[in-house]
Formats: sequence, structure tokens, C-alpha cells
Amino acid sequence: MSEDKNLLDILFDRDNDDTIVLYDEYDQEVEFEQVAVIPYKTRKGRNIYAVLRPLTKREGLDNDKVQIFRVDEDDDGEPMLCVEEDEKLRKRVYIKYLELLDKGE
Repeated sequence: MSEDKNLLDILFDRDNDDTIVLYDEYDQEVEFEQVAVIPYKTRKGRNIYAVLRPLTKREGLDNDKVQIFRVDEDDDGEPMLCVEEDEKLRKRVYIKYLELLDKGE
């Protein structure tokens, strides 16, 4: 990711086609392609979700399926991506993503 842009700048930049590099639990780089950004309202408030497709081939990671990440904040208040653990919420965000695809947005 660019040094002078934060994560939100990158996610919301329609012209950005750079990959997003995240680190797994073993501190290994995993490269992703950004597919969509989905604002979604839950009972706890509004969240932003990033729909990413893995580009790095890894065992146990299906590169044909997108993954849903929630935009959160680190200890310094900087935006960061966290895997959305709630399966029902992941499904709802994915359905919203499919609806947007159908609308051509």
C-alpha cells in the first residue's frame, strides 16, 4: 500500500488497482485483489466491509472465493482490516455485494 495514503484512501479510490497485502497469523504475506467496498448497517452501528479475492496461493485458502473483511481501527486509530468472524454477517454482506453486482454498481 502507498506510504502517503491510508487504508480508507486506498479502498475508496476507484482508480486504484494496487493489490492489498495483509499478514496471516504466521506473519506470512497474503496478497489480495480488491473486489468491492460495502457500507453495511448492523445493530451495533455502521461498518465498512472490504470484499477481497486472494491472489496468493495457500493451502486452505480458496482463491476462487472472495473474503469479507471489516474495516476497524488499530490502537493508534488508524484503519485496518479484520476478518469478519460472524458467519451470518459475512453472508449478509456477501448478499449485499451480489445485489450491487446485479445493479451494475
